[in-house]
Amino acid sequence: MEDALEQQNKEQSYNKDKKKLVIEKINAVMFILIGLINIICASKLTNILPLIIGSAMILTALIALIYNITKKEYKTLDTMKIPKNAVSIILGISILFKGNNAIPFISIIWGISGLKKGTKGLDVALYNKVQGKKFFWELIHAIFELVLSILLIYNPFEKITEHLVLLGVEMVINSLKYLFKDETYKNIDD
Repeated sequence: MEDALEQQNKEQSYNKDKKKLVIEKINAVMFILIGLINIICASKLTNILPLIIGSAMILTALIALIYNITKKEYKTLDTMKIPKNAVSIILGISILFKGNNAIPFISIIWGISGLKKGTKGLDVALYNKVQGKKFFWELIHAIFELVLSILLIYNPFEKITEHLVLLGVEMVINSLKYLFKDETYKNIDD
């Protein structure tokens, strides 16, 4: 009887993990598409950037929010995923309402987010170096992320088109890295 219950619990856990993986892959593919659009149509996108970014933030955060509610993330304070999803939805809505006046705000949000990702990338690169694993490309990417983030924070008003291209490249690289990274990196990233 206990073996049957244990097997059932394992199957339920596997199904939940499989659903999470599908949702995360959908988000990654969406960010690849957004990144490619940024690269190809950067100059045209400046005027509709708030619509694209606001909508993408709302959609991805809403998908994650629904998933996190069904996963009952609210039963623990360890992850704070549901409040993070709610904040992303609120930011997405405010970007939509501010329109073109939100472009500096978008740049600063991306800059802060990039600093967080860049420092995480540095941490992963150092971890991999200490563990005797490959670290060079992770280190280069982390430095690129940090430099781009600083530029976005300190210069959000000018050259938004160039930032869109670079952010498009970053979105594609990060999403591809997520889709193809190994399990060790996924655990560190989570």
